[in-house]
Amino acid sequence: MDVILQQIASQVGVPDYSDITKSSSIGVQNHPINTKLSRLLSEGKKIEAIKEARKELGLSLKEAKDYVERL
Repeated sequence: MDVILQQIASQVGVPDYSDITKSSSIGVQNHPINTKLSRLLSEGKKIEAIKEARKELGLSLKEAKDYVERL
């Protein structure tokens, strides 16, 4: 799982994945998909937001759920 997260971090411009683990909100706040996910959440479409996070970020169901819940 750490390899996948490191790949995602490099794709979104975070050079060192350990920076995200020190403050998990850094990675969440800066990703461009967050605007769409926040809109879906505000419309009460949490499941759609999780599906979108999985599709765009290549996350597992649990990772996507956790990601969306941190927004």
